[in-house]
Amino acid sequence: MIQALVDWAIATPVNGWVLGWNWTWVILEILHFVGLTLLLGGLLVIDLRFMGFLKRVPPIVTHKLLVIVFLGFAINLVSGILFFFGDPGRYAINIGFQVKFGFSRPAHEAVVLTNSFRCTLGYFTGNAIF
Repeated sequence: MIQALVDWAIATPVNGWVLGWNWTWVILEILHFVGLTLLLGGLLVIDLRFMGFLKRVPPIVTHKLLVIVFLGFAINLVSGILFFFGDPGRYAINIGFQVKFGFSRPAHEAVVLTNSFRCTLGYFTGNAIF
C-alpha cells in the first residue's frame, strides 16, 4: 500500500515541481518552520491561559489566537504534503512519518472528545472553560 502511494507521488507533476527548482525545498523548510512557530507559540499561550498562569490575559484574546494557530497548522499541512511529494521514498520508510500518518485520526478524535467534554461541562456548570 505504501509503495503504491510512493509510486503515485513520484508520477505526479507536483514531484517535478518540488524538485525542479533548487530553492523550492529551502522555501518549504522556512515555511514549515514559520508554521510550526505560529502553531506552537499560539497553543502555548492558550494552554498557559487554560492552566491559569495568564489570568491577566482576557479569554477573548486567547480566542483570537486560534486564527494564528490554524494558520500555522495550514502552513505545516501544505508544506508537509509538498515535502512528501518531493521525496516520497524517504518519507514513506521513516517511522516518524508512519506514526504521524497512522495516528492522525485517533489523535484528532481524542482532541475532539476532550474538548467536547470540557465545553459540555462548562455549559452545565456555568463556568467558562476557555
